[in-house]
Amino acid sequence: MYKRIVSLVLVLLVLASVLSVVQPVKAEPTINAVVPAVVMLDWYTYQTGAGSEWVNFTVTLGQKMSLTFTLIPNSAVGKLLIDSKDYTSLASGKITLDAGTHTIAINFTYSAATSGDIYINLNYNLTFPWTIKLDDSGYPYTSFTFKHGVSLGPYPGATGVPPFGYYAQIDFKGNNVVYVTADKGAWKGSGTKAIGDFGISLADNVALTVGFQATPVSKSLIRVVDNFGTAVNKLPNEFTRILVGSQLTVQPLVSNLTIIHLVNNTAVNGFTFDKPTLYKWGVIAYRLYSKDYVYPIINVTMGQVTPKKLNVAYQLVTPEQVPFTVKLRGDLTKVGMYPLDFIVGGVTVGTLTNTEKVYIDGTVSTIGTYTVTETSDTYNVTISYNVVVNGLTHPYVDKVYTFETVSISTDKVYLTITATKPFLLHSTRKVLRITGSSVGDINIGANNDIYFAGVTTSDTYTVKLATQLLVKNLYEGKPVSAKVTVYDTKGNVIAQASGEQVTFDLEPLVTYVVQGDNGAEKQSKTLYLSDDMEVDFTYSTAPAFTIPMDYVYLAFLAIIAFAILYLVYKLRKGGITVEIQA
Repeated sequence: MYKRIVSLVLVLLVLASVLSVVQPVKAEPTINAVVPAVVMLDWYTYQTGAGSEWVNFTVTLGQKMSLTFTLIPNSAVGKLLIDSKDYTSLASGKITLDAGTHTIAINFTYSAATSGDIYINLNYNLTFPWTIKLDDSGYPYTSFTFKHGVSLGPYPGATGVPPFGYYAQIDFKGNNVVYVTADKGAWKGSGTKAIGDFGISLADNVALTVGFQATPVSKSLIRVVDNFGTAVNKLPNEFTRILVGSQLTVQPLVSNLTIIHLVNNTAVNGFTFDKPTLYKWGVIAYRLYSKDYVYPIINVTMGQVTPKKLNVAYQLVTPEQVPFTVKLRGDLTKVGMYPLDFIVGGVTVGTLTNTEKVYIDGTVSTIGTYTVTETSDTYNVTISYNVVVNGLTHPYVDKVYTFETVSISTDKVYLTITATKPFLLHSTRKVLRITGSSVGDINIGANNDIYFAGVTTSDTYTVKLATQLLVKNLYEGKPVSAKVTVYDTKGNVIAQASGEQVTFDLEPLVTYVVQGDNGAEKQSKTLYLSDDMEVDFTYSTAPAFTIPMDYVYLAFLAIIAFAILYLVYKLRKGGITVEIQA
């Protein structure tokens, strides 16, 4: 068993070491689409008058293609034989040929003297994944291998192939081709087409790189969100500045639109500018359009940005020493949301989680005030939390600390404060509840008699202090023990205690039902607690005699102790004799 455990540990260690060096591979951005391609067989002919001419050859196709003819003026196909079958009636349309070798014999007729080029076009759809990148000039480009699988040969019995020239063209539908590079022969761009020159295009497996122009991404088709998921609808080039830690994600607004984010020509899930360095970014948006074949409509917006370094500092500004501090948590050198802790005596009594933010462009959201200094490469933000100390003449609350000017009214057991930001108060009585007239209950925290109210919405808030209810139990004018239970108006038990007199700390401005039970008689009273209050229960029946459970426990313990002492005594006297009779 020990050896098995050791072996398992060794395997886990080896696996951990392997995983620690294996890095995830980021997939290149690809578009699985089709482009139309055509291999054109072309020859020049010249006739001095009416007549006819036969052209004979074989063609070997690597895949199914369609055959069409483009003729010189004043000419027509007089006869078309493919694999000895007459296709003359179909010569004006498309003829589909399966993969393999086909014999073709064509008779051209001329009605008058003419000259020019005759084309036989082999049309097919070229399927390949578009691996999209951006070059240094901002053009998108794709690299792929052109595998057409077309070859020519002599007609059986003929002495050679007619004087063909041939080339191929690939249509990048709607995206103007800027340049073409190839590993075999000279290709060039023309309009929306990548075109191969005569004599080289039928070299199979040509590795091509095609650069093309694409219009910018339409803002009506996309939604751009920032670190917080807020729609900003700006691409990086539209901000006056970008700060370190900024995040932008482009999302499609239409169902058939796909978005690719590029950073330094690597596909990423979104833009994260984590360092003050140059980022070359691009957004590729494409839709697949189907008409005879599936091809992409591509839009590209690109640019470059160097984020500014961010430094966030904060300070608490007070007219006198206050019993709390504040602290921003998080990486204060990056754009983001920072929790703001309120600390009393080393204990965090409250936290604001969604108010303190620095946005992509340096805009700041805070309950305080802020100032900014900016240089060519840095952006410095200082947030100040200015404390207003509100002194009160109140039996329990002497000060309320706010971050704005507020309106405060007081009562003995509660305070009313109109505020939009958090506040703290010093109270020698426990704060049981803080509730807004519109927003409801507010989270509170406390330490060392300092209470925190996590206010973030403008409202009027009631701070309810513990209100004391004293209940006395009497029989014939003398105190007696009884159980007292406090209920709310729905019958829920709020508090319970037993004794001759008991005290409860209750929430003020609430109606309660108080019940006394001396074991022989029950009494109850309904009261609205608006201040400290005293209630007497005067019973007309003597309390039932009961033995308190504490006494029962003591008696039980005494019996056990006596038994143990007796056992020890007997053992010292000579032990205990046990007789067993048959």
